[in-house]
Amino acid sequence: MPTRAIQFPLLLLAVLGAAQVFADVPSPPSAIHARDSLAVRVEEGAELTRWIGALRLDDGSDSLTRLVTRIQWTTGLTHSNASDGRIRHDVRWNNAAARAITRSMALWGGVTGQHYTDRLRSAATSGQENSSHVVRGGFGPTVQWTPYLRSAHSLGVLHETRASKSDEGVATWHSGEFVLDNSRDHHNGAFHADFERPGSRTGNEAGLNYDLRQDFDAASHRVDVGIDWARRDLVSAASLPPQLREEKSLRFADDLTYGVSPGATLRGSGDVRYSDTSIDDRRGSASRLEEIESGLFAEMEVRRSRHLAAVSAALRNTSQNIRGEILSGQKAELAARGATKLLATELALEAKFTKYTLDTRSDENFDDRDELGWRVEANARSRVMPGLTSDVQVLVDLNHLVYIFSKNSANNRWTRLFLLRSRFVHTPSRSVMHIPEFRISANYQDYDFETNPRQVRSTVFRRLSIGDSLALALGERWSAALSGDYSLEELGRLYWAEFEEERSDQTNGASAAISFARKFSPRALAALGFAYSRRAGDRFDQGSGAHRVIEIESTGPTARIELSSGQWFCQGVGQWVMQSELGRDQLQYISGSLMAGRAW
Repeated sequence: MPTRAIQFPLLLLAVLGAAQVFADVPSPPSAIHARDSLAVRVEEGAELTRWIGALRLDDGSDSLTRLVTRIQWTTGLTHSNASDGRIRHDVRWNNAAARAITRSMALWGGVTGQHYTDRLRSAATSGQENSSHVVRGGFGPTVQWTPYLRSAHSLGVLHETRASKSDEGVATWHSGEFVLDNSRDHHNGAFHADFERPGSRTGNEAGLNYDLRQDFDAASHRVDVGIDWARRDLVSAASLPPQLREEKSLRFADDLTYGVSPGATLRGSGDVRYSDTSIDDRRGSASRLEEIESGLFAEMEVRRSRHLAAVSAALRNTSQNIRGEILSGQKAELAARGATKLLATELALEAKFTKYTLDTRSDENFDDRDELGWRVEANARSRVMPGLTSDVQVLVDLNHLVYIFSKNSANNRWTRLFLLRSRFVHTPSRSVMHIPEFRISANYQDYDFETNPRQVRSTVFRRLSIGDSLALALGERWSAALSGDYSLEELGRLYWAEFEEERSDQTNGASAAISFARKFSPRALAALGFAYSRRAGDRFDQGSGAHRVIEIESTGPTARIELSSGQWFCQGVGQWVMQSELGRDQLQYISGSLMAGRAW
């Protein structure tokens, strides 16, 4: 399928899957026009059914009128043989309209809503239910004060239902933006101030942000400053007074990139962040979290022809005050990376050392610790011969945790991770692609002190996986794909000094699939196939040997469809799964997803 034909489905899929949140309060239509779109996605699994929908309409009936509608809807159903499951709805919508009165002023109105429900599917079964519904509506003017300054103001009402308690009230929302550009500098400032009063409660919020970007001949510079404040009365239960939540935050970030010479670049950044959050339940209990975080980063990068080398250093400090107890953490990092290309081989190497220190600053807290980390990763990609490319990765990650006080020194431990992965891409002809893969990893957790001779806390986890896939083009319209993989996992007790293992669990997994596809046109494709998978796990008990604890076998036909026509598209993949577990009665269900929509 041509790239252009799948741009809209991929874009809408990203929007649906990420559950993008838009403005919760009414606001005038954005100055940027977005394409209209409609998409619906259905996902079905063994214990989950989910419907996701998104709609956007951006209409200008004439040069003076603008209408924007956005709706996002997600419904999830959980179901199993042991329970009735739950149902969850999450719907957000936003409607806005604007009408230009003069060249510098327009009137606008907007309505937004947020609806969330999480409850048991069976109405006859009692259980916890969470729900909240908020609807806001307002209108007002937008004013272009100067070519650089624009603001929007509104007055409206809101209705809020939380914990079976409903409140109505009035609200006012204000926002503004300042933009000034020249050949080198870009200034952008924004502010917002929201004041809401649902019933006897209040919800106020304000923020100010300034962003400066500068571009010079050999350097670029960016500064970001922000201040936010919020004070809200939150309802937790209908029978309890509302909680008072106050939040204050301040941030400052500075980034600089400087070209020292051709091929040599110096980068530096620093930031300071402060936040203060307090909650008062108005029943004699209050909590507060105050946090200060700062960091510095510097990197020198040099590029010469096919070679690259870089060294960097970073330092980050975090201090938290939790109900009067101060926790202070500091992380230092030194890193080096390099890359080169020799003939038909590309090599990359990265090494990193980190040290993290935690200081509790309390005579009653003995969690003070140092954590040291070493990480080395190497990658090699080579063209072995025409039609054959190899990709090899080696990773070594070592971590040592040391508690300062002897009371916790029994928890001192090493964590060692080793990984080797190889992948080959073999294309002997334009109609054949063969990709074998191999991966082996071992994770060792070794305690410095084994205090109980009857119980070994040190563990080892190893995993081996082998996979192979083959894609064949059978003429201009037909194609076939075959794949299979096998994995072996072992978990056991580790005796690092003797480098021996006492195996406790072992899991084997295998899967295979075959499919045949036909391309009816550049925008239409359908495929049918069959898939098989099996996962079996054994547990080893001392004196009794191994016994089977899990065995799941799944088989069933598969299907895939891809259609697009003009502004419409449809994509679907699914499997009819016939599954058995430990020889029990067979379970049958549909697994997959279907997505359809239109972008215009």
